[in-house]
Amino acid sequence: MNPETESRMKLLLSAVLGGLIGTFISVIVDSALFEISINGFFSLIFGISLILIGGLILWRVAPEEGQPLTPWRLSVFVFSIMVICSGMFCFLLEKEWITNLDASTK
Repeated sequence: MNPETESRMKLLLSAVLGGLIGTFISVIVDSALFEISINGFFSLIFGISLILIGGLILWRVAPEEGQPLTPWRLSVFVFSIMVICSGMFCFLLEKEWITNLDASTK
């Protein structure tokens, strides 16, 4: 097999595997969001887990005294805040929002 064909085969394999992994993650996230909107207990556990994970990330990425805040640390800091906010939104999610809220509130 020549190097060009081998390179194309690796590219094709990577694209197929990436697509499969992305599809699998999409199904898992969709199932979790559906379960959060229906089951209050699952929403509570999921929200607490996200807040704890975001807090741990925030604690690990916080610079020690005298260390500068590098761009990498800043981006991970912003990501951890997003994870914490996602956990808080789990407590706010209600399945009747679509039907019970009036148009101005939506």
